[in-house]
This record gives sequence, C-alpha cells and structure tokens, in this order.
Amino acid sequence: MAGQIVQDTELPITKRVDAAHDLGILGYTGSYAQAKHTAAQYMPNIVELLRTPKLSDDHIIRVLEALSGLCFFRFTNQNKAQTLGLYYTLLELMAPASNVSTTAKRWSCYLLNILCCNNIQIINHLRNSKELQINLEQLAILDWGSWPSNYPQELLSIIGFRQSTSQDVFHEETEF
Repeated sequence: MAGQIVQDTELPITKRVDAAHDLGILGYTGSYAQAKHTAAQYMPNIVELLRTPKLSDDHIIRVLEALSGLCFFRFTNQNKAQTLGLYYTLLELMAPASNVSTTAKRWSCYLLNILCCNNIQIINHLRNSKELQINLEQLAILDWGSWPSNYPQELLSIIGFRQSTSQDVFHEETEF
C-alpha cells in the first residue's frame, strides 16, 4: 500500500512523504530481501520525491530518513542510489547556497555517509569532487553534539580529502 501511495503523483505531497518514510522504516527493520525489493520497486520514486521543487524542510528530512533506512548496510541499495544519482541531489542540499535547514543538511550528510559505508565504488566516484570537499569542510564546523558523529569529518577522511582526525592528533603529539 505505501509503495502505491509513493508512486501516485496525484496524491498530496504529505501523504507521499509519509508513505516513503514508512517504506524506509520497513527497509531498515525488515530483512535484506525485503529492503532490496523495496528499493528496487520504490527507490526511484522516493528519490524523485526528494527532488520535488519547493519541498518543505520537514518533508525533505523525512525523505532523507527514508532513504537512509533503505540504504543502511545494504550494498545493493547503495548502488541503486548511486545509479539514480542520489549523491548529486545530496550535494545540492548540502551546498552553502541551498535554502534548506541545517538539520536537512545534516541528514543529507548522514545519508551520504551511509552511501559510502563499505562502498569503494561510490567513494572513488566522490573523490574528485572539489565541491563536495568544500561543502563537507563547511558542514564539519557546525555543532554535531546531538549526533553520534561529526559525519562531514568522517566523510572527509573516508573519501580521502584529508587525514583522519586520529592521525592528525597523533602527528600533533609526536611534534612536541
């Protein structure tokens, strides 16, 4: 039922966003097979929903949560997201000129972190993006205290834009 709602572009956007969120929860809490099926069937619609012009911040965040749930430790779904060009949308959302809230930018960064998790193909693709590096550096200075990690700092290290924080600390200690 939720899948049909996401696909129905005639329905109100709030109803479609709620259905996408439900699918993300199903993908996160369900089996690998269920998550793979859900992504194969509905991820294109969910990504298109994220690209809807003038989507409210609350809707953007709920769709990012849904996609995070579908891609969390799901290599096949991460690759599906890459095929759909999701990281380009995330780059747009994380850009300093973007009109989305800081929370939506944080969720975009979190989802990008999920897409990079154990996925060398995506990491290699992102490695040459100077725009991404600049965006991540700017996001890294935000207060990430209420989040489990400073995801931009993690991504800067994972993608290879700079040395990891632990290496930086080690080098500082050895200089004294």
